[in-house]
Amino acid sequence: MDKSYVFLAVLALAASLAFLAGCVGTSREQANESNSSGLGIFGNPDVFFATLSNSERFAVVMNTTNAQGDESQALYICGAGMAQSWGAIGKNVSYMANYVLQGDICIKGVPGENSTTASNADACVAEYSSIPYVMISYGRPASYFSNTSWEISVNMDYVNQSQCGFQPTESTG
Repeated sequence: MDKSYVFLAVLALAASLAFLAGCVGTSREQANESNSSGLGIFGNPDVFFATLSNSERFAVVMNTTNAQGDESQALYICGAGMAQSWGAIGKNVSYMANYVLQGDICIKGVPGENSTTASNADACVAEYSSIPYVMISYGRPASYFSNTSWEISVNMDYVNQSQCGFQPTESTG
């Protein structure tokens, strides 16, 4: 089977599973609340969310390198939740890219396009690091924020928590 069909099948499965799992969002307030309660949130989410809100482009990166067997499922569910929430905050999903990293291999897909591209991981890193992105990896659940990235570690327990994505916050002014 062609790698592009495998990627599309995995992404479709992940989107279906995320829909069934009822992924909900993480707002800026929720991230700050988690940070103050010591739940594995590091960095300043406000800076990342400000960068994200001012950007038209976004990338979801699922790094399956350290995931074994079914563990990749947690990453795909989280990635699908992130992808769904991009539209929920009023952004055009045509400007979002999805990447799957597996060691030195990178597969990229863009919603609305019927193709994927495979390349080496370094080329993908150079491409997505120039825009706001979420990097999802397998490990002990935690979030790390920088100005332009949100790195999330998930494990199999995270799949049942249904907490992957972001949602708009209501302004008070």
